[in-house]
Amino acid sequence: MPALVAHALRAEIQGARDTRYIETQRQHAFVWSTQLASRTLRALIRLPKDLLDDPRHGAVTELLGAEVAPLWESGRHSVPTVPLTQGLVHILRQTLHTGLAVQGFELISKKLAAEQLGLDAVSSKSPAPPSARVSRLLIVANDGSKRFYRDCDGLLTRYALRLAACRLDLTGDALGEALFGQPKLVRSVLIVDKKAVSRALLSLLAT
Repeated sequence: MPALVAHALRAEIQGARDTRYIETQRQHAFVWSTQLASRTLRALIRLPKDLLDDPRHGAVTELLGAEVAPLWESGRHSVPTVPLTQGLVHILRQTLHTGLAVQGFELISKKLAAEQLGLDAVSSKSPAPPSARVSRLLIVANDGSKRFYRDCDGLLTRYALRLAACRLDLTGDALGEALFGQPKLVRSVLIVDKKAVSRALLSLLAT
């Protein structure tokens, strides 16, 4: 009889532990979903104003959220993977030609740093908080090294208020060929004009 009682008690204790575990997992799932919704809301708020004013901004948001993952295995920032549409090719060619975009990580890093110096100088003289809207778009290929993506992730941390990123579903060789019409390795392009950023994001809707 004592053995049966002990077994029943152990079963009851285990059942209680299982119940607490399930409840804990449910709580964790709720917190995760809440955090995800919060991040999504912040991303929506940070879209360029020109894009938010466009009736297609909902479709752009849906596309950007369809396939999202960190740039590398320990990345702090998740970015969407998007197609290289003909519209985006046109905008990238145009912005590179007119100086509204730069290519190559070193130039991109220097450009963002120089812009930040100017922004810091302005903010030091103004009590208004800096704008938290995306005005710069970093576009990267899908065949970079871990170090390359880690460095890109670092840029997203350093310039979080104004920089967003997309990863293209193609290699740097294919991107260079598309942009320059000849063999050329291009793994990163930064659009440095907020209106051009809006046009680039809208161009993702056209296949």
